[in-house]
Amino acid sequence: KGVATHTFMQYSNFKNAAINAANECKRLVDSGYITKNQGDAVDIQSIQNFFQSSLYNRICNSKNVIRERKFLIRISDLKLNDDLGKKYLGTEGMIQGIADCIFEEDDGMVLVDYKTDYVKDKNELISMYSRQLELYKLALNELYPKKIKEIIIYSFKLDESINLL
Repeated sequence: KGVATHTFMQYSNFKNAAINAANECKRLVDSGYITKNQGDAVDIQSIQNFFQSSLYNRICNSKNVIRERKFLIRISDLKLNDDLGKKYLGTEGMIQGIADCIFEEDDGMVLVDYKTDYVKDKNELISMYSRQLELYKLALNELYPKKIKEIIIYSFKLDESINLL
């Protein structure tokens, strides 16, 4: 389900999905972006809930939306002042990641990470992913002139946006 949902969010036409997520899922299957099994695994109701959210409205109002932004950066370039930073200071150790969605607003960039984990509440997601997303923020701040002003986890299981920053 997680891979299917992420692939749907990567390749879907957001405007079409907002109108009819099931039709957009069928289009992705018919076009070969996702398999029939992946299409069947997509939770259409959760997808529809995302497209009715205030987060999606913010994405719609952005002039610059970047999906699935891959990056690779030296850990030492992140200028970390913790154990990880000390361990990799002056080395060629790398960190790589994929930002699910980044969108631009007038006062900065917003990093969105989609999660499909089966959790009971948002605190579980915050505990599991805060450090990862903090590192993503630092990496993306090195790559873009506008800085990440906000980090949001969007939980498809909870149908909720969770602000980390």
